[in-house]
Amino acid sequence: MTKSKLFLFLALFLWGCQPRAINLQPPAQMESFTQSTSKRAVRRANADIADEFLDFMFRTENGNALPIFTRFNEPVIISIDPNFSEFVQRELRSLIARIRIEAGIDITTSTQTKMANIYLHAIPLSTLQKRAPGATCFTVPNARSLREFKRNWRSGQSRWRDVTVRKVASIFIPSDQPPQVQRDCLHEELAQTLGPLNDLYRVPDSVFNDDNVRRVLTPYDMLILRITYAKELQNGMTQTQVATLLPRILKRLNPQGQRIEAKGNTLASEWSQIIGKTYRLGTPADQRIIWARKAHKLALTKNLGPHRTALSVIAQARVAQNLHPNTRANLYQQAIDLFNDAHGAGNVYSGIATQELAFTLFRLGQVNQAEAFLPQITKTANTLQDGELMFMALHLQAAIATKRGKTAKAKALVAQARGWGLYALGNHQRVAQIEQELGSLHPSVQEN
Repeated sequence: MTKSKLFLFLALFLWGCQPRAINLQPPAQMESFTQSTSKRAVRRANADIADEFLDFMFRTENGNALPIFTRFNEPVIISIDPNFSEFVQRELRSLIARIRIEAGIDITTSTQTKMANIYLHAIPLSTLQKRAPGATCFTVPNARSLREFKRNWRSGQSRWRDVTVRKVASIFIPSDQPPQVQRDCLHEELAQTLGPLNDLYRVPDSVFNDDNVRRVLTPYDMLILRITYAKELQNGMTQTQVATLLPRILKRLNPQGQRIEAKGNTLASEWSQIIGKTYRLGTPADQRIIWARKAHKLALTKNLGPHRTALSVIAQARVAQNLHPNTRANLYQQAIDLFNDAHGAGNVYSGIATQELAFTLFRLGQVNQAEAFLPQITKTANTLQDGELMFMALHLQAAIATKRGKTAKAKALVAQARGWGLYALGNHQRVAQIEQELGSLHPSVQEN
């Protein structure tokens, strides 16, 4: 189940902005990313991957234990709702091609709905959330339609913990949300229908992560799916049985992981719950600050590592709206240093924090310092295939150009940003709303 992505960047960047009237001229077309197939090696210790795989496959997102291992035994055939846009259908075709090549799963689509065992449905978000409050999209077993899911839910037939073999499933994706949201849902929900049913904060290079940083399936995710459909595993195996086989499977599928030292599994369920509360919609800002500080303290006292500590630090910077910009900038820099310590220089988490630092520096009048971060921000947006991040990066560029009197360049950057705005936000009206709020940063969003 994919939770609603908080537009944290926008909430932070636009804090304190005074709206101004604009006349938005829409771009000629929406921007989007292209998917590419990769069989890059996963630079992780096999022992750690084995521990993560067990947590992925024997627990659900809400913490319920799964008694046995399950997967599809038959070739996977997907039936796609014809109400989906051509964009979603194209993304599905690309994703299936990736899964076939990178994960080695026999998966295809069919117009013959009776032949399918996974059904992809487009329904309004309001309808979807009546069945799964707070979710943006979700997957259920043993149902071919929303009506069948409703009927089965009352009888207990659509719960993953009761599944012994995956035979049929439905994926529900909002029909009225931005293209990026639909694509993100497609990636995570199809992957979870095929394999992992859990999300883990401790796995940074995966869509199966509650921090919602990764947008599309990564090489790590494809390896997890490849393990799921390894010839050694069978439906009905216990966790102990699977654990016994994993070293042999991983040695075959990820030989380079044999030579990497394991970091071990640091249990941090309490921290995960606290950090989740920090970003919970509807929670008062003062309470969010309390949770963020508590998460930070827990990460330090329990020695949960630089990654979780960095997430705790950045949460404080994001939710404490009354912080002085210098204090906020210092927190972002602290988070960047911690992320670099955890993952090495140039990692995507540092790139996201750098975006937030750059906007803060710009507000402080440190234009050159903000500009110096733009290459890393743009690289991160491309790596993550994050249209929202690209939209904001281009507006930062435009704001810098405006500051230097380069009006024509600023307007060109804004026009480019709008294509990414359509991709990330969904429609011209939403793009116009955000740009209206961005107007206090730079007037380039206004047309002649």
